[in-house]
Amino acid sequence: MKTISHAAIATVCLSFCGCASMTSADRVETVVDQEKIATVNAWAKRNNTQVIWVSSPTRRADVVPAVMNAPATSISPVLR
Repeated sequence: MKTISHAAIATVCLSFCGCASMTSADRVETVVDQEKIATVNAWAKRNNTQVIWVSSPTRRADVVPAVMNAPATSISPVLR
């Protein structure tokens, strides 16, 4: 029994370490899916039904890395 509990504790600790080592670039950005909300609400209205959202549907956001947003002058060397 002790072995199982030690293994479970080790697994949880390693899982937390893995999450903590993620950079912000590794994390997935999500936004509320307004298109899905509109589609479902329209369907509900056509079918004389009411939708109560417990949690809003989300989708992955199109995120451009910060390096791609940097102006070209900040990357190129300064020539004098």
